[in-house]
Amino acid sequence: MCKAMEGLIEEGRAEGRAEGAARMSRLVSLLLSQEKYEEIKKVTSDENAREEYYTLYHI
Repeated sequence: MCKAMEGLIEEGRAEGRAEGAARMSRLVSLLLSQEKYEEIKKVTSDENAREEYYTLYHI
């Protein structure tokens, strides 16, 4: 694979990681504001639960 293509792929991955981190941060902030500490534990360790909460909170 050429260097330019590798650079574009890595740039896309970095962008995806940043978007994922922003989504998680938004979810945790919402849960904190509602004092839902057990849910925070759940979404930080369970990907399926996290996706359910993203849907629930329209994130």
